[in-house]
Amino acid sequence: MSAARRLVSSTLAAWGAQALDDDARLLVSELVTNAVIHAGTEVDVTLALLAGSVEVGVADQYPSRTVAAPPAFVSENSESSRGMLLVEAIASAWGIDYTDRTKRVWFRLAHTNGSTPPAGPRDPADAHDEGTSDPGAARVIDADGSGAVGGVKGNAGSITPADGPFSASPELLVRLELGDVLVRTVAWARDMFGGDGAYALLVTDDDGDLEVRAVTGLRHDTERVPRQVAGGSSGRHDRALLPVVDNDLARSTAPHDAWLRTAGMRSLVAVPVLAEGRLIGSVGVTARAPGTFSVEDGARLQRAVDSVALAVQSARVAEIERRRHGWLGYLAEASELLAGTLELEMALALVAQLVAPQLGPWCAVHLLDESGRSVPATVWHSDEDQIEDLRTLFGAVEPPQPLTGRGVTRWLPAGTGSTGSTGGTDLHLLPAGVRELARAGGHVVALIARGRALGTLTVGHRGAGGDRGPRQQLHLLGDLAPRAAMTLDNARLYAERTATSDALQRSLLPPELPDLLGVDVGVVYEAMGSGNEVGGDFYDIFRTPGPVAEMGERFAFAVGDVCGKGPEAAAVTGLARHALRLLSRRGDGIESVLTSLNEAILDEGSRARFITVIYGEGEHHADGSLRLRFASAGHPAPVVVRRDGSAAAVGEQGDLLGVFEDTVTRINTLSLAPGESLVCFTDGVTERRAGNHMLGEEGVLAAVSGAAELSAPALARRLGSVVSEFTREPTRDDLAILVLRSRPPAG
Repeated sequence: MSAARRLVSSTLAAWGAQALDDDARLLVSELVTNAVIHAGTEVDVTLALLAGSVEVGVADQYPSRTVAAPPAFVSENSESSRGMLLVEAIASAWGIDYTDRTKRVWFRLAHTNGSTPPAGPRDPADAHDEGTSDPGAARVIDADGSGAVGGVKGNAGSITPADGPFSASPELLVRLELGDVLVRTVAWARDMFGGDGAYALLVTDDDGDLEVRAVTGLRHDTERVPRQVAGGSSGRHDRALLPVVDNDLARSTAPHDAWLRTAGMRSLVAVPVLAEGRLIGSVGVTARAPGTFSVEDGARLQRAVDSVALAVQSARVAEIERRRHGWLGYLAEASELLAGTLELEMALALVAQLVAPQLGPWCAVHLLDESGRSVPATVWHSDEDQIEDLRTLFGAVEPPQPLTGRGVTRWLPAGTGSTGSTGGTDLHLLPAGVRELARAGGHVVALIARGRALGTLTVGHRGAGGDRGPRQQLHLLGDLAPRAAMTLDNARLYAERTATSDALQRSLLPPELPDLLGVDVGVVYEAMGSGNEVGGDFYDIFRTPGPVAEMGERFAFAVGDVCGKGPEAAAVTGLARHALRLLSRRGDGIESVLTSLNEAILDEGSRARFITVIYGEGEHHADGSLRLRFASAGHPAPVVVRRDGSAAAVGEQGDLLGVFEDTVTRINTLSLAPGESLVCFTDGVTERRAGNHMLGEEGVLAAVSGAAELSAPALARRLGSVVSEFTREPTRDDLAILVLRSRPPAG
């Protein structure tokens, strides 16, 4: 706030207008306060020395936050609503100018001291405003009210009726942004010709239609300066290459004059903005009374506009280049974001939110299902309150059909009068918000990847009637669509591959643990690698035929480790597990089962990998004991946990499998009393490392000792936690733990 007041004081002093200092500082304080509180954006403060007055403007970047007219009455106890009353009471004139990016509230104070105004900005050495070289330059006031020197947004050059809106040097004009040039031009034109309003139209980026870029006195209540598509008949003011005076707009039926007629305007003087012999826009002054303007007014306005035409063109080209660079940056960033995901849901969300609101207010993605039918995959609206209306719309109308070409085409639902309608529904039966979306329509582009149509991407228009947007945005949509399609196709392929991989991996492990009479079973299994469910380690436990007198149930169990990791090891895992099941159910003994498995692995030839395994058979007896017979083919010895909590490794090792044609198998026997457990594990447990230290057999014994009271699942989890907490380093090996516990009698 203080920065704004200092700017006003130093500038008025430089112009010899100190008499205006108190009023100017009071009013600028009110306007900056309003902007900071109600807009919450950065604020530009500008001063200009006009013929007979000083103009001070406060602009924010929130044009949708309109300024209300001063209230008719303010209570004595009210601490607000006085700002605009002060402006109206003190200023000789005030007003509000809107562009598509800014809202500028200005006031003028009469300057009658007779001093000769400077013809341009003062010498930088005479500047007093904390480093701002131009005493009429803008200061950017942050939303918190603190001051910071910003880029030059205005100038102190004088403006006279004879010279047009700017008599300053061309070097000073080219420092202005396009919006500043246009806003000052229309404000000057309205005042100098006694009009009630004025506007500036410019051709769009593609030199196609004209759009309103600055307006004063016409649309104070608008939330956004709308895009006005000009007619195109060569005889009208929007395309004329000479000044045009229209003494009664009420007689005009041209659709491009409708916005002026709606504003209550009856007469108009408009002139072209020409740069290098080419039409780049139009400036017009309007009045509510008919017959207000003369041919001489047209000539004077043309001379004034000619004086700023090159500055307008220069600023316009700079704006187009900035916008194009912005689009290229947007496209590069979008490509990077899209390339960073392989999840379909995330890819759909990214596509939708990258498109809306940058290319349109809403976005819808339709994908083809297996039958070739287009179904909604996601919808997104920049106004989240309208997302449900958007879902309702696409649930009520036929979606855009898959396209074979790569161009962007217009889309309107049936019933809105478009020849491009895609289906039928009675739009009159839909809620008002849905009907508004339908009337606005959008543009649709095909999603094609690897020569295959995936669906469509639809982007909504910004308003009813189908404002088509700048052609550059449509080109950008066409450029973005193939990238979005490739991302969605990659995500689809990844999802299919992941589903296939998951299904195959799940087939390599038991679908579930059996409920064995008298036997408690616990398992911990971890496969190394992101997305892997199965690696080179495996386990299995299953019933076997042949119940015997005095026995409860018979079962077989196995814990194994295939050399290597990843899919190649997992393939041998599947061979080993299924072979063990088949051979044991055939009734083969332990030695015969392991011999046959060794032969099957060797038969794999170059794909063969050696394997270590504990394979055994169990019998639960009526007395509650668990009798086990097992063989260890090169595998770490299992650990038995007795009822007194003691733990010890048991069993002798035989030869590992998949290396020698003839192997030695040693059968071990073990009896577990109720409450005692056998813990089998792979070397992913014992070889867990923390630097140069391994968990080892001693670490396993320490983990399970004293754990006789734990159930089999709890004991397996306890050992798994010890392994996990042994080091913070990520696991480098697969891990399998199988615990068999003779279940104590109930009670």
